[in-house]
Amino acid sequence: MDEIELLREFRAGLPGPRPGSREAARGALVERFEQEEVAPGRPAGLRRRRLLLAAAALACLALAVGLPILLLGGKAEVEPAAAEVLRQAATVARSQPAEPQPGPGQYA
Repeated sequence: MDEIELLREFRAGLPGPRPGSREAARGALVERFEQEEVAPGRPAGLRRRRLLLAAAALACLALAVGLPILLLGGKAEVEPAAAEVLRQAATVARSQPAEPQPGPGQYA
């Protein structure tokens, strides 16, 4: 039994919505969306500027991470102790049982 079935059982004894209430709620929601699309006082290009700013920040991050790798030629020194810890962690992870696949109606 999943959450949707539990909600259906919980609401099984309750009457359904009145005939016009669903359409009225949908109309109010659509009206609200239309008001939000053209909100007064907001610049039209605000979303575009935010996207450009996010893209620029992502490019700077990629450059900060990628530049040292390119300059070192991909050859970085590894501490032997750190490598051993990583090997041990990989061995432990390999010995763990696999997670079961989700069944119908389940999500990972």
